[in-house]
Amino acid sequence: MKCLRCNETNYFHTDEYGTYCRRCVVFSRININEKPKKCLLPKNQSKIKMKLPYELTPEQKQLSQSVLKNIQHHHCFIKAVCGAGKTEILLPIIEYYINKEKTVCIAIPRRQVVLELYERIKKIFYNLDIACVCEGHTRKTKAPLVICTTHQLHRYHQAFDLLIIDEVDAFPFKNNKTLQFIANNCCSAKKIWMSATINDEIQSKLLNENFKVFHLNKRYHNRKIPIPKIYYMPTILQLIFTLFFIIKYHHLTKLIFVPTISLCEKYSKLFGIFFNVFKFTSQSDNKDTLLSDLQAQTNKIIFTTTILERGITIPDATVMVLHSNHFIFETANLIQIAGRVDRNIMSYHAPIYFLSSKKMRKITDCIKQLEACNV
Repeated sequence: MKCLRCNETNYFHTDEYGTYCRRCVVFSRININEKPKKCLLPKNQSKIKMKLPYELTPEQKQLSQSVLKNIQHHHCFIKAVCGAGKTEILLPIIEYYINKEKTVCIAIPRRQVVLELYERIKKIFYNLDIACVCEGHTRKTKAPLVICTTHQLHRYHQAFDLLIIDEVDAFPFKNNKTLQFIANNCCSAKKIWMSATINDEIQSKLLNENFKVFHLNKRYHNRKIPIPKIYYMPTILQLIFTLFFIIKYHHLTKLIFVPTISLCEKYSKLFGIFFNVFKFTSQSDNKDTLLSDLQAQTNKIIFTTTILERGITIPDATVMVLHSNHFIFETANLIQIAGRVDRNIMSYHAPIYFLSSKKMRKITDCIKQLEACNV
């Protein structure tokens, strides 16, 4: 027995209506040997043209043209440093496909990034029908361009001519064979994957599935990538260091990353005795409103988890990672966290601190990879 939607071969249940897959029943029920129905999406009938208030950089233009040339024959992987402008690279490609009456999807593992990207894209392609599909936004699911979380791809069997997955190595898409199998089946032609980092799993798939890899190691504003400073100290000294960090950089928004929700609760309460502190985790209420407020205002103190490691731009951010030796933080996480700093077009001095109780290879690997991008 095998589920034709998610490829499960063991996790089934039988009731009066038949045998169904329990692995993907969270999306909708599908019985064994039942083929998923092909999703038909509307095509765009009129020409569109992107409207950008700025020019793409020469590097962005060149990479976009190279991908567009090669996507006719290969799947493509774009490895671009945090802040390189991956969205801008995609714009000419999306415009080309939509004007050829093709269907396109941009899928992202995290909901907050989907909502933010939708707001940006709808202003750039102002005359294009776009569907934004994620938790709390499922009334409209069909359009020539769909922007959704990877969890929503189950709706789109064989629907897209081009599937773009951003942050392909991010949770919950990372290591999730169910989501990955569904994603492969919702695309009838070519795929573009993107990330600032490549893990062993991704590297293997790039080789096995004939991906062509493109690199962009320069940010759009042409400044070098900030390199984190590492300090080794026990927990009590990390907390004292954090106190001085908050005071010294009072004029900037301080993103303080911790490995777990429980530590986020604990430390936000502790420092909340002395300062006006915000916390942002997967369990926070009204995440959309809270995130908009955090991005709109400056001089904030934000304790958070890896939920804010990717896809979020806070114009005046400076970063500290507490307990960076914790197993939750892998090299890719640390690279993404460091990438939150100096994303604004206006230059500002903002350090990045990794505080650890012991030396770890993943921390030094992060530093080496960031330094390599500046060569």
